[in-house]
Amino acid sequence: MKRDGNVIMLVLIVSAVCMTTIAFAMESVLIQNRLVLNRRDNIQAELSLERIVAELVIESGDAQNLVKDIISSNKLETYKPSNFPLSIDGMQNTSGIIDFTECDEGSINYTMTVNGLRNGVQDSIIATGHVYNPVIDHCENGLVTLQGKSLEESEEINMFLSEMKQTFEEKEITSDYFLAHNYLENEVEIRAKSSGYRYIDFIRGDHISKYSFWNGKLVLFKEFDGFNRDIIRLEEQSGSLTYGYIMGIIYIEEGDLIISGDMRIFGIVIIENGKLIKEGDGEVLIKGKVIMDNFNQPGEGIEIVYDQEYVRLMARFLPGFISPGIDSIR
Repeated sequence: MKRDGNVIMLVLIVSAVCMTTIAFAMESVLIQNRLVLNRRDNIQAELSLERIVAELVIESGDAQNLVKDIISSNKLETYKPSNFPLSIDGMQNTSGIIDFTECDEGSINYTMTVNGLRNGVQDSIIATGHVYNPVIDHCENGLVTLQGKSLEESEEINMFLSEMKQTFEEKEITSDYFLAHNYLENEVEIRAKSSGYRYIDFIRGDHISKYSFWNGKLVLFKEFDGFNRDIIRLEEQSGSLTYGYIMGIIYIEEGDLIISGDMRIFGIVIIENGKLIKEGDGEVLIKGKVIMDNFNQPGEGIEIVYDQEYVRLMARFLPGFISPGIDSIR
């Protein structure tokens, strides 16, 4: 009987150990399965968040380009952290916040945080990147030239300007700007003062077409006609009490911009195959950005100051300037 009792005790002990082992194994399997499911949900959540960030930053089809919309519609002082609504399939409690920062040299960067819940698993993603096209978004007192650039950098600037020219749309220019786009004449004279009317003449031989515009807002976009170089003369109007002033865009593909008198230009000046020349004793100030797709330097006495707000205002009208990209995502 004693031997039978020992056998029974041994069976019970072995059974208890086996049951404990089985229970532990089953619990491990369940935990592992739960971890796998959670990891799957995490991966799906991360993919969903990455997809929505890409849609919000890099325009795709009809997707909203949130960064471009905010930059185009708001002044710098309103670039504060702000929440924005979003909906992600398969996720709950989704939310987003975007913040803009200005670098020392004037460039604008963004940080976007997106959160969401999938099957009880919380996940978030943070993306940072640039707002303006990196090809021209660097500042040397607002001046970009080919001087000191590598061959690759020079080709990038050339390609950028070529694409901008090919995709430029008149309809993007708001009605408060006087638009001079691919006119036939190769010589233009603009006379400006600090307020009131400005005058612009298109000259072809002995024929002069005269126009005026009230607010100083001008977009002059002249591509090379294949025959003659363009000459744009911008001068302070005689009798002006202070200085001549215009705000906008001057683009010349093949030609020179000649400035005389006390002049202020607020906006973006682009000269591909030509010179930026100052004549006379007046003071010339350009606030915004000057891009010269050549090795020429602006004439002596022309002061160029980078100004983010004027770049923002004019970049809205120039394809490719506001070109948000994702530099890091985590």
